[in-house]
Amino acid sequence: MATRIPLIILGRKRAVGETIASFLSPTYHVVDIIHTLPDIPRSLQAASTRPKGFVIGGGFDDTSAKEAEQLAKAFDKAIQVVRVPQGYMQKVGPDGVATWIKQQLDGCNWKL
Repeated sequence: MATRIPLIILGRKRAVGETIASFLSPTYHVVDIIHTLPDIPRSLQAASTRPKGFVIGGGFDDTSAKEAEQLAKAFDKAIQVVRVPQGYMQKVGPDGVATWIKQQLDGCNWKL
């Protein structure tokens, strides 16, 4: 079996994060779903498998999303960050967001 790429999802709604995690399996393994920026350092450090990707949901404004990305990059400069555009969920629904995230992740240059 190929190596599953470990990710963390930062999103406002756990149910949406779980839907996305299921959709991304088996290529990607979501090691944690978190909801607030203060959760980021703890989650990155506590993960049993070092995350290679970090997904930021569309429920965060530009300032919060940039801060989240900075926190992730402070942990690991090579971490791949994918940010869902604000309002995208309302346009395409959870399945559309999951598809978009997978396309973005599939386009990353993974260093495993």
